[in-house]
Amino acid sequence: MMTEIALTEMEYDALKELGNIGTGHATTALAEMTGVRIAIRVPDISVIPITEIPGLANEEEMMAGLFFELSGDTTDYIQLLFAQDSALALVDILMGREIGSTGALSEMDESALMEIGNILTSAFATAWADFLGITLITSPPTLAFDMAGAVMDYVLATVGMVADQVILFKTVFKGELNVFSGYFMLMPDPESLKNVLKMLGGQIDE
Repeated sequence: MMTEIALTEMEYDALKELGNIGTGHATTALAEMTGVRIAIRVPDISVIPITEIPGLANEEEMMAGLFFELSGDTTDYIQLLFAQDSALALVDILMGREIGSTGALSEMDESALMEIGNILTSAFATAWADFLGITLITSPPTLAFDMAGAVMDYVLATVGMVADQVILFKTVFKGELNVFSGYFMLMPDPESLKNVLKMLGGQIDE
């Protein structure tokens, strides 16, 4: 069972609003760049210890993970995580195929999935930076399509010595006929998380 870090109602509302702002921007950007409209929303958020990331999925389940570094006024990390069927469905929608057509990712499919990650992460980072009045630069993505255990191990090995907590945004994608979900994980360094929650509280107070 996940051990969630207690958030005040103000912090929870602020983070959820930030998630919805970011995904709102991503919905618009996806439509403009691909001609495909996928509604994206964040129904729930939580903060968990980074060591509990492996508990998000069965370690033998196939997952697609997109990993980004945010640099600038803070150094944070983002991981997008999709179950295999959700990742393939997203690719099918963007490539104009019938859902279920893609059984394995081609090089072009991987590029499409990384573009989804770029759009979503860039939109989220922009909303985050604008909301807090900071500067952030998003790195190119690293894509892993593997068993969940291997994807999670990569995250822990890369970020585990820097970040203690994960802000977990459950993310729901809705096409014309299909609904599927994933996780958008923001992994800030401890001081950054402390400052962000303080700043978010201040923004809500104003």
